[in-house]
Amino acid sequence: MNAKLEFIAAHAVSLMCRGLSVRTSRFHSWRAAAPKRAERRAAREALLAGIGAIFEASHRRYGAPRSCH
Repeated sequence: MNAKLEFIAAHAVSLMCRGLSVRTSRFHSWRAAAPKRAERRAAREALLAGIGAIFEASHRRYGAPRSCH
């Protein structure tokens, strides 16, 4: 069953890449980098949440210079 699914995935990717003028190697490298992108996005969201918490704790009085020190 896995062989069938791999065959479908390989050919669908090839067909879509050809139709959209994207190299299959570019698609596969993009897909392989997805976990790193998700990790960076999660870190960025956590940082923003922390900054927002500091801002709210200061009753919205402190700007970036005081919030970051």
